[in-house]
Amino acid sequence: MRAWWVLAPFLVGATASAHEAEPARPLVVVTGEAEVRVAPDQAVLWMKVVTEDKELGLARQQNDDRVKATLALLHGLGVPAEKIQTGLMTIDRRESLREGGKPLFLGYEVTKGLTVVIDELGKTDEVLAQVVKAGVNRVDRFQLRCSETRSHKDKARALAMRAAREKASALAGEIGQSIGKAFEIREEQQTIWRPVNFNANAIEEDPGRGAAGDSFSAGENVIRASVTVSFELR
Repeated sequence: MRAWWVLAPFLVGATASAHEAEPARPLVVVTGEAEVRVAPDQAVLWMKVVTEDKELGLARQQNDDRVKATLALLHGLGVPAEKIQTGLMTIDRRESLREGGKPLFLGYEVTKGLTVVIDELGKTDEVLAQVVKAGVNRVDRFQLRCSETRSHKDKARALAMRAAREKASALAGEIGQSIGKAFEIREEQQTIWRPVNFNANAIEEDPGRGAAGDSFSAGENVIRASVTVSFELR
């Protein structure tokens, strides 16, 4: 008994037709960048109270007393409670290694962190000086930031898109063409806190600089956005 496979040629032809590549879409791909300069309106302090004693109870009590004194001071300086955050207490057993012998016990180290947001930048120096007197003995980090970072980032992003479109139109115009709809948009990851720097093909907006006091200068923060856009060529 013989079998005839008459469908094979048609299947092969259908498969080949399905794999035919579509014509490449003519595109112009550009990157647009924008910077928005903003005077910071908040200062953030990351601080710690560290105490040490061979008696754990004493080390903890000293730490509690200093933290309470720091909190009372901050409230007295007008810092709202919602702008102050304390971290968990950590306890470390400190020892000194001795060659050929047992480790020498030095005591217990108790640490508690505090984060403070200062809305009045002119008070930053005073707050820092006073909390050290109250018991803070370690300042890990200090940052000047903008409370409305999200809205400034949105503005920078919109300006970056405008810069991309203008650049694409200019490039297309040089060869007698124009651009159509955007085919793909990709936002590049950018660091928003950085020194001021001029960039070609960028749009900048400067709402003004600010100073917080006679001995404290807040300067400005630069919020940057970058987008890569593919426009259809016409």
